[in-house]
Amino acid sequence: MRPGEAPPPMSHLILGMGDPPTSTSTPTGSRSERTGDMTRYEFEFGPTDRRERLRRGAELRTALCGLLGQVHVDLVSRGAPTRMAVEVRTGIETAVGSGAHNLLRDTWQIGGGARKSLFLAVFDQARTTVLSRGLRVDIPAGHLFLASSRQPFTVIQEGACRWHVVRIDASAIQLPEAIVDQVLYRPYELGRHLRLLIENVIPATDSPGPGGRPAVDVVGFDHYVTGLAELILRSVHDADHDLPADAVRRRQVERYITRNLTDTELSVSVIAAAHAVSRRRLYQLFGGTGVAGFLRQARVGRAKALLADPAYRNHGIGQIAQLVGIRSPAHFSRLFREATGRSPLEFRRNSTTGLALGSVRS
Repeated sequence: MRPGEAPPPMSHLILGMGDPPTSTSTPTGSRSERTGDMTRYEFEFGPTDRRERLRRGAELRTALCGLLGQVHVDLVSRGAPTRMAVEVRTGIETAVGSGAHNLLRDTWQIGGGARKSLFLAVFDQARTTVLSRGLRVDIPAGHLFLASSRQPFTVIQEGACRWHVVRIDASAIQLPEAIVDQVLYRPYELGRHLRLLIENVIPATDSPGPGGRPAVDVVGFDHYVTGLAELILRSVHDADHDLPADAVRRRQVERYITRNLTDTELSVSVIAAAHAVSRRRLYQLFGGTGVAGFLRQARVGRAKALLADPAYRNHGIGQIAQLVGIRSPAHFSRLFREATGRSPLEFRRNSTTGLALGSVRS
């Protein structure tokens, strides 16, 4: 720009909240490709291409809703043509994505709605600020940031940026909620190995497998991404070093329950005896609904994973109940409905329908 000249006008692309639209229009000069459960999205628009921005906005919004759930985005450009690339892979309860852009500024309002998700994000190059309920956090380039959809938050980026995001189902993490809450809304400097794990979490294979099925199994993908997220959460929390003794003991009990979940004899008394503590002491460690509540939650969580897994599609409800340590199919069905609002059969039917439609939930 020459001295004395006015700067070019700013251009906005605003994408609203809610379910992703059904529009799949692809204007000239842009490219969107979907193979299996991978979505690649690239486009370029100049400051005056208003019509193209609006047409491309619907497609970008679809990709971002698949990754982030409910989201409201304001993208601001000025002068030079703007370029954006997004790559998203979705499972049933997880999603991972990466992207790059040369925007002047972008604002993302994320969270709210029924889905309880955890987000792990790394931003490069741009100056990034996060706002949430009066809290302001400045995220240095290359640092990890963790957030929850339970508490809506806004991400503001200034300048060109590369980013990586992992979304998981919060209930799938085998960590006490209080431990998870301790690491949210704070920046963390990442070591080289953890950074590489996040940057390369999207499997490279994106061509459909035999019969047109996704090359990457979506159920296995959920387990893989959830396990990776838990590894990172535990690592940034610095393992057990700074935990109080009760929290360490509770974690030991939780691991024991998870390892022995198929045992139909597993009960509060058995768990207490295995750890040489009284039932009363065990309930003190867990608080709230107590260890019995945690055991029920663990069994229902494992059952949901098995019912959604195509590898167990031929297992009857009674067999699934046995695999989570419950002898009676009727008792299992009552427990499952109380926890999820659906019967095991209804849950399985909805899960398999989602797989047939490409395993994309937005």
